[in-house]
Amino acid sequence: MTLIDRVHDAGRVISTMDNKADGLRKEIQELKVGAGSDAVTIAEQRASKAQSLTDHYKIDLEEATRRRKSLEMELSKAQELLTDSQNQPNEARELLADSQDQLKDV
Repeated sequence: MTLIDRVHDAGRVISTMDNKADGLRKEIQELKVGAGSDAVTIAEQRASKAQSLTDHYKIDLEEATRRRKSLEMELSKAQELLTDSQNQPNEARELLADSQDQLKDV
């Protein structure tokens, strides 16, 4: 469950960063209309950095999602093996009982 929580948290961080990047883009547009080029350059740099972080977090989220799916598949296989191994003693008992019945008939 920890990995799922981390993936969920990463998704929220990415959404927040994406919203921040959008806000900075709007700020750039507003600054272009009414401010000097230095302020525009600074805002563009901030927006670029926020977008870069967002892209990085998206990649991390995709990797975590793939890892979670892989772990879920491994868990499913392990559960199947456990179920099979739990059924083996019952099957062995049934075979033993059948063999004993056959021996009684002989």
